Amino acid sequence: MNKIMLFLLSVVSCFGQTYPYGKVSKELLMLTECTLQKDANAMITYKSGERDVDYTDTEGFITSIKFKKQIKIFNSDAKDIGTISFFYYSPKISNYKFTLSDVKGRTYNIEGDKIVETEISQENIQKIQYNNYYKRATITMPAIRKGCIFEFEYNLSANTMSNIDDYEIQEYYPVLYNKLSIRTPEYFNFQINLTGSIVPQSDKTSQSRKTINYKRTYDGNELTGRRSEVFKFEMPFNNRTLIFESVPAFVEEPFSLYAEGSKGMISHQLLSIQMPDEPIKLVATSYEKVNEDLNKDSDFGGTIKKGSFIDNIFDYKLIDDTLKRAESIYNHFVNNIAFDGYLSYYASKSGSKLFNDGKGDVGDINLNYIAALKHAGIETYPVVLRTLGDGILHPIYPNYSHINYVVAVSVINGRDYFSDATSGLPFGALPKRCLNGDGWLVGPAGGGWVSLNKNSIGKQITQTKIVKVGNKLAYSTKLYRGQTFAFEDNNVLKKDGQEGLLEYLEKLAIIKSDSAFLTNSAVDLFKYKLDHSIEIEDDATIFIDPFIYKPFDVNPFVSLTRTSPISFIYNKDYKMSTTIEIPLGYTYETVQNLNLSLDENEIVFKYNSSFNASTNLLTINTDFKINQAIIGPDKYEGVKVIIGNIIEKLEEPVVIKKL
Repeated sequence: MNKIMLFLLSVVSCFGQTYPYGKVSKELLMLTECTLQKDANAMITYKSGERDVDYTDTEGFITSIKFKKQIKIFNSDAKDIGTISFFYYSPKISNYKFTLSDVKGRTYNIEGDKIVETEISQENIQKIQYNNYYKRATITMPAIRKGCIFEFEYNLSANTMSNIDDYEIQEYYPVLYNKLSIRTPEYFNFQINLTGSIVPQSDKTSQSRKTINYKRTYDGNELTGRRSEVFKFEMPFNNRTLIFESVPAFVEEPFSLYAEGSKGMISHQLLSIQMPDEPIKLVATSYEKVNEDLNKDSDFGGTIKKGSFIDNIFDYKLIDDTLKRAESIYNHFVNNIAFDGYLSYYASKSGSKLFNDGKGDVGDINLNYIAALKHAGIETYPVVLRTLGDGILHPIYPNYSHINYVVAVSVINGRDYFSDATSGLPFGALPKRCLNGDGWLVGPAGGGWVSLNKNSIGKQITQTKIVKVGNKLAYSTKLYRGQTFAFEDNNVLKKDGQEGLLEYLEKLAIIKSDSAFLTNSAVDLFKYKLDHSIEIEDDATIFIDPFIYKPFDVNPFVSLTRTSPISFIYNKDYKMSTTIEIPLGYTYETVQNLNLSLDENEIVFKYNSSFNASTNLLTINTDFKINQAIIGPDKYEGVKVIIGNIIEKLEEPVVIKKL
């Protein structure tokens, strides 16, 4: 009995172990493997955030977070973790001030019998203006090596309650101890959400008070004008402290709309403020309020009203057909304005200045492009969104810091045409970075959600002929990749050249190519000619894999449950046709046909075969369609089963035998 109790206490001690920030022990430095996950390359031993909304006599209300983190590295595979890079909202032109300060850090190593500390210097800290709205901070920790421990801290403050970043409970490495302290005035109504499946070990609330000198401004009359009054009172604060221990490393769910969507996070959204004896001030009321604010903003709504510049730049008036007119204006922007790589949804340049400069960011280009289309008589609206991989826009509570992109949607002959003049794609197509669920259409009298994925589709046709030549099976394949697949191939071609593109293509195949050629590279259609061969192991019974380029090689959906939507990003249409020449003196085993579909035809699969006795050709045709780019987690089990069955069927060999 005593031995059992001793064992239980040792387990509690192991997993309840905490290490203080700022004081590293030899015990921790000598630790060779993670106590939470043995194969982890690193472990976050301590993490804390103190999020505070306070009042100062000079700045008024400010928000800040004091952030600290300590990390233990177990092997050299985690050395990159020593370069910390993050973005923070800091617009070039704004009444709001965002300040990153008190950046400190040190690395601990053990040399002989001593603990050696290496402090970071100013050269280790970089802050650059990434674009018109964000800065990027990079902290490069010194003396990073296997077995070391490093820790860093900083303070990020702003004179606004908006743009409060989410706080990560869970990370890509195990977290031994994580504490978030929150202090907000009682008069501020914050929506605080915990997402993911991580539950706090402790969640305590309390109240405190602070005496402030509050400055209130009144609207006077024509004689007195606006006047201010300062009065002293005790402001009540709500305090909350959440502690998380032994948090497992985050593992991404495959095909997630937002890779980190199921990660443990804490989000803050300010909904309203009501100071004593003042009317309530609504902050994050609705997307309709965002719609109204954007229309009124001179750098957004003001820009799209000023499209007359196009009259002096491009003669579009001779084009009567509305679609062709829109395409011509689009192409003029694409061919004459270079995208500088910065994301934004506001314009800092007028249309004439944009064309004079010859380059701009997303907001500059697309808002002026929308203005030009509207001036040319084409019904067009801006659509704001969050790019793929950065998260999705909250469906209820808007957050300006989450919006980072704007595209156009034109209504022509009853059809919606999405376009992005920074992409270089054909008119009516969006780049992959924009295919992120829903965006908000900003209308003059009200907006609404629109699907960014609905008009995007990748089409792939594979035509293969298989012939027995001596002791080999010779595969001759024509591969056609159209629309969104072609856009992706084009990006690879631009980046890595034709050789890199063919290497990328070979990764999609199950056997190595003997030769591969790109025969067509139009922006929306790539054509390839490929030859493969494979040795025959047994000439009496030959197993033939009929398909070279399969949509899936293994089933990515293996977990028992799913919490996030399944995102295929865009619809997909795969057609495969394989003709096998049955050699003289051989017969083949009957191939079974198969038809599958998910509940409402979100996924459809057809497999059919036929044999022509006069030519001795066995033909197998498959049609695999993903008709819905985003499928809810409630249908996860069905998706897992149907994808598994499709993979199993496509792996089924054709068996031919000597008579």
